[in-house]
Amino acid sequence: SLIAYSSISHMGLVVAAIIIQTPWGLSGAMALMIAHGFTSSALFCLANATYERTHTRILILTRGFHNILPMATTWWLLTNLMNIAIPPTMNFTSELLIM
Repeated sequence: SLIAYSSISHMGLVVAAIIIQTPWGLSGAMALMIAHGFTSSALFCLANATYERTHTRILILTRGFHNILPMATTWWLLTNLMNIAIPPTMNFTSELLIM
């Protein structure tokens, strides 16, 4: 559900950028929609892969998952960092354009 809440907050930022109607804001809104599509899709895909492997959504029960699938945990880290918009990502650039 945290992935869905972050999706709603990102789309709220897109709506705010469209309402402002500046050229930079509209460019940022388009870029954020594209970046959000990639990031959220990857997060939902990873959440499903984790659920299919462990048959639980309780994170404490997925201990040791990094030993079984080290690349999956790397992808979790990267997509979460993209979701919080660290500087070299497209999410950061588009949010900066909106501001």
